[in-house]
Amino acid sequence: MEQIAAVLQQTLSPDAGTRKSAEQQLRQGERTPGYCQILLELVCSESMPAEIRMAAAIALKNFVKVNWGPSPEFDVAPEEEDKIRKFVLEAMFACKGNLQNQLSHALHLIAKRDFPSKWPELVPFLAVHLQSDDLDKLIPTLSAMEQLFKKFKYESKSMDLWSELKSCLLAVQAPLTNLFIKMVGFVSQQNQLGPDGVAQWLNLMCLIVKVYHSLCVQDIPEYFEDHLKPWMDGFLQLLALDCSSQVSSAGEPTSLDQLKTEICEVVTLYAQRYEEEIMPFMQDIMQAVWHLVEATGNETRYDTMVCAALDFLAMICQRTYYESYFAAEGVLGLIANSVCVKNMTLRQEDLELFEDEPLDYMKRDLEGTDIGTRRRGAIDLVRALCRRFETQLFQILVQIIGELRNAGNWKKLDVVYCLVTAMAAKGETARAGAITTSQLINVTEFYTQQVRQHLTGPVNENPILKADALKFSVTFRNQFSPEVLIEVVRACDQLLTAELPVIHKYVAYALDKILITKNEQGQLVFSAQIVPVASLLSNLVTAFEKDPKSQNSPYLIKAILRVISIIDDESAHHAGAIASRLAVLVDATTKNPADPVHTHFLFETMCVLIKKTTTILQGSLDTQLFPLIEAILTQDKEDLIPYALQLIGNFTSLFIISSNSNSLHIFAVLPVFVGDFFLFLCISHSPSINTAIFCNLEKKTQQNVAVFLLYN
Repeated sequence: MEQIAAVLQQTLSPDAGTRKSAEQQLRQGERTPGYCQILLELVCSESMPAEIRMAAAIALKNFVKVNWGPSPEFDVAPEEEDKIRKFVLEAMFACKGNLQNQLSHALHLIAKRDFPSKWPELVPFLAVHLQSDDLDKLIPTLSAMEQLFKKFKYESKSMDLWSELKSCLLAVQAPLTNLFIKMVGFVSQQNQLGPDGVAQWLNLMCLIVKVYHSLCVQDIPEYFEDHLKPWMDGFLQLLALDCSSQVSSAGEPTSLDQLKTEICEVVTLYAQRYEEEIMPFMQDIMQAVWHLVEATGNETRYDTMVCAALDFLAMICQRTYYESYFAAEGVLGLIANSVCVKNMTLRQEDLELFEDEPLDYMKRDLEGTDIGTRRRGAIDLVRALCRRFETQLFQILVQIIGELRNAGNWKKLDVVYCLVTAMAAKGETARAGAITTSQLINVTEFYTQQVRQHLTGPVNENPILKADALKFSVTFRNQFSPEVLIEVVRACDQLLTAELPVIHKYVAYALDKILITKNEQGQLVFSAQIVPVASLLSNLVTAFEKDPKSQNSPYLIKAILRVISIIDDESAHHAGAIASRLAVLVDATTKNPADPVHTHFLFETMCVLIKKTTTILQGSLDTQLFPLIEAILTQDKEDLIPYALQLIGNFTSLFIISSNSNSLHIFAVLPVFVGDFFLFLCISHSPSINTAIFCNLEKKTQQNVAVFLLYN
């Protein structure tokens, strides 16, 4: 034991050589029988320095991670595995704090593979500790159960899963319910616990509810159905609980916030799946959740909890069982004002995100990563209410929208965009925007009344409203007439001259979606005769140059690709300058890693540009790009080599097709790339592409082909 302790001490050395040597010794020792037992003895030895105990715990966890994983380094003997399982479980209860966390993680890794087939006694052993009054035993017990039972939430029904669930329920359901009842009894005594005691108690309660949640997802267990009242009564007390001692750290949810979030998720599950069972408690639960949303402040620490509560309301308002609650006089108006508008309104944190981290803001706003935000929760609630109470809610929201617009405040106008979009878009996809719309909302009329002025006004005023207007135009592009869409595209050209880079990216997003819109006859609305191609391309590339972070997202380059795709021969004459500036972007990509999606579309753009303009630009593109292609291949830029070969393929195709002798110089540089080129052909999964390349080469003079092959 002393020898391993000394090696562990060396792994903490500031000297890299010493650390590396010690780590090598540990790896050699892993194959020695009893290695894990020695580590566990070190972990549990109070005479050992704290850093050695922690190093031993981490070494044990790492050993388990490797050898209980999908590809173990070596096979551990069955009897050795039995000892490790037993000792890890015992050590977890013997330790506290971070040591206990490391061992709990190790136990979870073992159980993930071995429970229940090789470790059937695990849950019964843990269940015994649910009867303990010792928090140091209850916390690790519930933590382990929470990890073990998560699978019941997400895995599909099967006989094996249900058999495992049944065995877990038989061991856990009664002691878990008794523990919950006992812990709820402390609600009235929380002031006597002290701040630390309250924190531990809330953490324990949160774990209990998480375990309960996992056990109820597949189906409502008979025992829990028979004992539903103590659980629901306890939930109501906890939802109303206020603990002044709970202070948020850096805006993070407290244990109480997490507990209320979990309860909201459980009652949502019951209301959705087990309506009949929960019906006697539903009115009180609805009032409790309603009060929770109404009384909660705007701080970010509450966001997850409020979203869970909004999800509950959005779900039950669509169920026939609960329709009468929402149809009561004044309820819809109260929801619209006190819940929806309140939670759609931007906060200071949102404005800071828009200004300081625009890409994160855009991902939330445009790409669907806003799940879990208050605004998304409020929008989903409006949409859910519209499905059941569209006519009644429409009258209320029209009045609210009128008041918000009359106020003239840009924050309130931002809420108007949210409300109108939520009301109008009845069916929506990321690819096509709004598919079906409400008959009660005329989106073209709203465009005329509000959207147009935000698109065409001074480019640097009210940037968030401009972002809203662009997003609205994209969402309802298939409902707009071609004339309106043309107006939007021309406004986009002007907005690209705005100062804020985030506006450029919203414009690029809009162009990418709108330029592929088709009319009722299935024909593209836009062509080079309608779109200001030269101006758009110039402004889009200039937007790249204005923002040093532009290569961290694909918005701008996707818009450039979309514009180049509609270029015609006449506008291609003006593409030379754009090609030069795009070549600079390719050069930058070869030197500094960029967003992979941006890189992909950058090279796609170059390929389209080659096809569209090479014969018109008289070889200027290959002159600019071939040095960059050579750099990619000779410097072994692995991620970029496929793109370089793609460019070569495009140039080769043009060389073969074109009779222009100015293109012949392409083959002068090809021999530099032949090794990599043929390597690509060998590993390519597209035989048809390879065949096409060789067939195309054979169409040229035998001399050029011979020179090309000579260098292989």
